[in-house]
Amino acid sequence: TAEVLADQIGLYPNPTDGLLNIVAPGVGINSVSVYDLQGRLVTYEQINVNNVFQLDVNKLNTAVYLLVIDTDRGELRKQFVKR
Repeated sequence: TAEVLADQIGLYPNPTDGLLNIVAPGVGINSVSVYDLQGRLVTYEQINVNNVFQLDVNKLNTAVYLLVIDTDRGELRKQFVKR
């Protein structure tokens, strides 16, 4: 279920001012998309090392953003704050 999936995926640090890490032990992440609160897809740099995604959000403005994380168990949405 979505609640179990949400518990298995962690974001840190949140809020962040540089790199945001997405950790998903036991869950395969296919892709991560970042949207602003107006629903626009945001461009960012993404690194995947051993199923830990790192998002370089240095160029993003200070705001709240929505992550759409596509996994092998379904899609999950989480918010993060860029300081």
